[in-house]
Amino acid sequence: MKEVYKLNNFYTLENNQKNYCFEDKIIMDQIVRQQDFSGCVFCRVDISNCSFLDTTFKPSSIELVTFKNCIFKNVSFIKADLDNVLFKNCKLNNIRFSLSCLIDLKFIDCKLNDVDFMNADLSDIIFNSSQLNNISFEGASLDNVKAKNSSFHNIRVDKAEIYKLVYQEGQFVGNRTLIKDSASFFKEIS
Repeated sequence: MKEVYKLNNFYTLENNQKNYCFEDKIIMDQIVRQQDFSGCVFCRVDISNCSFLDTTFKPSSIELVTFKNCIFKNVSFIKADLDNVLFKNCKLNNIRFSLSCLIDLKFIDCKLNDVDFMNADLSDIIFNSSQLNNISFEGASLDNVKAKNSSFHNIRVDKAEIYKLVYQEGQFVGNRTLIKDSASFFKEIS
């Protein structure tokens, strides 16, 4: 059974504890400002109706986490590991996922504005019914990234690579392709 947790408990009781583990928790209806969760682990956590403002999660491990109806503004996930994370009905503004390892992320009914995936590894990422504006995938490695019913505006893809399996001569062969422009990017993720 998950425990309801107030993040201000972390600020006061466990302050300055790096590598703190948030496990099997429910976090809801909170505003988090200028906090540093560097080195913390979030596992099997449900987070809803929270705002994260000027907050750092670098480097952190975030696994099996759901963010629902959350607002992220000026948040850094640089060099973080996110695995099996759901963002549902969230607003992400000025977010940095640079140099991160992102596996099995789902953005459903989200608004992403000024988000940086520069030089990140993205695997099994889904953008569903989301709006993406001013997004950088520059230098990123994209493996099975898909978009459905989503809109994209001002997307930068310089030096990004798409990885996909191709069936050739009776076997699957991995193939990395440099993305030439945003048109080829949209073709690959559709």
